[in-house]
Amino acid sequence: MASLRLLEEVYEFRIHSQVIDSALGLNGAGRYGGQCGLVEGFLMFIGLWARANQIDDVDAKNICFGFASEFEDRFGCLLCSELRPKAIELASNPQHVCEQLKVEAMFFGLNYLDRNMIMKSHANL
Repeated sequence: MASLRLLEEVYEFRIHSQVIDSALGLNGAGRYGGQCGLVEGFLMFIGLWARANQIDDVDAKNICFGFASEFEDRFGCLLCSELRPKAIELASNPQHVCEQLKVEAMFFGLNYLDRNMIMKSHANL
């Protein structure tokens, strides 16, 4: 959810409240340890941005694939349980358990979008 809010602000792109609501469980599938919500939020945004900017579905899927691949290369995997093992038990404040990872992943994601998607949308105008 944090990534969607950041992306909404940075790109001045309104995201419907129902989309934000649907992101409630993206933090590793409700802290189950599944796919990291930082990844999922960016993937959701890619779909929203692509549709709004007439980016072809195949191109949008390729951008998602590239994001996941580069994220995995940079951070080692896509799973919360492996990115931050035992993070919740060790955190003094569970709301900020992934604070450092969040900052790094946000900068990584913004850079990826600028290189791979934002320019493509301007080419479609």
